[in-house]
Amino acid sequence: MLIGASAEFGLNVMLRHLEGRGGHGPIVARSTVMAVALNGCLAMIEFGSLMIASNRGIFSLGLLLTIGAGCNLVASLVVLPVVLRLMSHRAGRRPARPLAAADQRRARLM
Repeated sequence: MLIGASAEFGLNVMLRHLEGRGGHGPIVARSTVMAVALNGCLAMIEFGSLMIASNRGIFSLGLLLTIGAGCNLVASLVVLPVVLRLMSHRAGRRPARPLAAADQRRARLM
């Protein structure tokens, strides 16, 4: 379950990065970060609810899954954007060219 959740978090962050690659915006949109953070926190709460069991095996399973979900969340929201930023700098991503005078006039008319 943890591998699937972490793959989903990483996939969401990666797809959002690829969608916004051409602009001057952030590496990953804030809405995506908030959605992944909320989903990860809910997974941690769900797995953490196993820790109220009196059985030591279920308790330790809940603890392990909660720690794993937290690590997946940190990897998706902290490590992956840093790697994406390093890769985009290394690839020599050029900033978008400034608009020519005719393009600026046309943009104002629209």
